[in-house]
Formats: sequence, C-alpha cells, structure tokens
Amino acid sequence: VENHSGTGIVRLKKRADGQLYVNGKKVLLYLSKRQLNGETILGNELREEVSGKAILNAIILDYLLAHPELIPEEWKGKAVFFWRTIYRNFRGTLCVRYLRWNDDAWDWSNFWLDGGGFSASNPAAVSAS
Repeated sequence: VENHSGTGIVRLKKRADGQLYVNGKKVLLYLSKRQLNGETILGNELREEVSGKAILNAIILDYLLAHPELIPEEWKGKAVFFWRTIYRNFRGTLCVRYLRWNDDAWDWSNFWLDGGGFSASNPAAVSAS
C-alpha cells in the first residue's frame, strides 16, 4: 500500500431510493470534466484532481464485495474507483482498485496510473458534502 487514508467506523446503507449512503451522505460517482464527451484523463492527473474530494477507500470496496446488496444498480457497466487507497507494485508502478460488474457477479480489479486514460465509464466513488 503506497497511500491509504480514512479511519474510524463508517455506516453504509442502501436507502429506498436505491442509492448508497456513507455516514448519511450519498455516494456520488464523480467524473472530471476531462472524462466527458469521449475524452480521457491520465491516471496520475486524475489522482491529483480527486485528492481534494471526499473520495472513498478500498476498505469500502471490500465491504461492498462482501455485501453486494448494497451496491446501486446504476453502477453496473462502470468501473467505480476507490482513490483513497493507492498501491505500488515491486517495480514501483502505482495503481488504484475499482469495483465492477463481471457478467453475473461483482468483483474488483486495478488500473495502473501510468496506463491508459480514464474515461466516462471510470468514475470515482465520493461522498457528498
């Protein structure tokens, strides 16, 4: 783990509106302006942009995998990134994990920050303020 923040206990709840809430605040799928209209943004640039937002960490991703009934239906077809936890491999390359629907179940994967661009189907999970 290169960087991880977020401590304490959080309460996750899926409300009647079908949306996920963390400590009473709705979880939003954030997109940079540079991810819209068919454009992409490089991972390291997006990491810097989302760092000032209430991004969620990979512990929440893992909890959602254990409790998939909490995941909003609208997240299917997207790779939802949890930017508050960044990993580094033995070569020094940074990556971030994401949650995805894989045909019949939720699972996770990761994306290298110096790899391809992040598009409109790659939102960041953030808590509303």
